Amino acid sequence: MVEGLESLLNEEEKTVVIDSYFHQDNRIAITGHDLIRYKGEKLSGALDFLDKLKVLISIYSDINFYIKRIMKCNLSIYPQLLQEIAWNKGEEKKYQEQLEEILVEWRPMSYKNQKYQERRALIENEVAAEPGFVNEIYKIKREADNRFNAQYPEYADFYRLFTDVDDRKRKVERIIRMIQAAIKELTNYVLKIKQHLPEVETIKVA
Repeated sequence: MVEGLESLLNEEEKTVVIDSYFHQDNRIAITGHDLIRYKGEKLSGALDFLDKLKVLISIYSDINFYIKRIMKCNLSIYPQLLQEIAWNKGEEKKYQEQLEEILVEWRPMSYKNQKYQERRALIENEVAAEPGFVNEIYKIKREADNRFNAQYPEYADFYRLFTDVDDRKRKVERIIRMIQAAIKELTNYVLKIKQHLPEVETIKVA
């Protein structure tokens, strides 16, 4: 296990290929920032075994040698994780700024769309109260849509524009959620390393 951790830590390639957990015949390439997260997961995860290994020192004196190697791996990955957190926070700030720009356009359009939907609902209620439409749900909706489109022919073009802005907003929000999840994940790795190796606090990050 320790050899595998050291090999992963010292991997100079930009890509690590692993077997898929769900499809053993498939191979998954882990690159870039995902690779740092993968290293953080595996290396900090090895710290969970330290307490169990320490129990065995009295029986197998060589165990201490492996414990030190696991600790050394985590001391090495620690500054990289801090740098990765800082990078992700920078990305989060960038996308938050993008989102604010989109929201300036989205908010009034969303309000306007809400007012259109309120008018559509009123028309639907009027239709539902008319003879021949009672309890005819699909017939009511179809007639209400026809009347709404006749009264507000501009809505179709407006809705296409609003949908485009709304899609851009949702896309950026998804990216922000992914970045925030990455920050949380990386922070957990850092906290685990700090818990087992308090001396990392003295490490200076470039």
